[in-house]
Amino acid sequence: MMAAVALVPGCSRKSTQSPDPAERIKAVEKLEQDKTPDAVQAIAPLVRDLDVKVACRAVLALGRTQRAEAVAHIKAAATDARPEVREAAAHAMGELREQADVPVLLDTVRNAVENENVRAAAAKSLGRLDVWDAMPTLLDAMADPSAKVRGQAYAAVRMIMQRDFGFRAEGPDAERQRIINRIRKEYPSMEARHADYVRRMKGRSL
Repeated sequence: MMAAVALVPGCSRKSTQSPDPAERIKAVEKLEQDKTPDAVQAIAPLVRDLDVKVACRAVLALGRTQRAEAVAHIKAAATDARPEVREAAAHAMGELREQADVPVLLDTVRNAVENENVRAAAAKSLGRLDVWDAMPTLLDAMADPSAKVRGQAYAAVRMIMQRDFGFRAEGPDAERQRIINRIRKEYPSMEARHADYVRRMKGRSL
């Protein structure tokens, strides 16, 4: 039984070179379960795959390994010419936890000429990572021309603050701005409580 299990990573690595995109995706799905540096090394070349579905799946898999070795490859994907791959990179950063490159996510959210799906994914990851220092950027994004960016920015704010302010991404401009102003006014006083919450959560995970 052990010998059969040991064969899987080797078979998967070989399949990453298959001419069939579906087979390459299956190989990535198996490799990501390994979560080792060798798995990261095997998946990494597929980030540049000509098939966008394969490339996106490889980027997401690298994030799910939560390995430090994956960070450079995900950062490279964040500059890919294909918006789908950049969006996958933004999502993958949210999987990396302590290894995540938060400045890359912040810059992505702030980049007004970036694809809205990529920016929305970056905002979502900032919420998943519970980045308190991202609050000013997320509040600015809540006033973005894109409803998708506004919605994910608010979802991140709500996740970080653990509080629902009733913001509606497609609500009237005046209503949205009123809520943004309210959050700007209230959130600095909640920083100590947030820090205490983060400490307690980390204590539970030890």
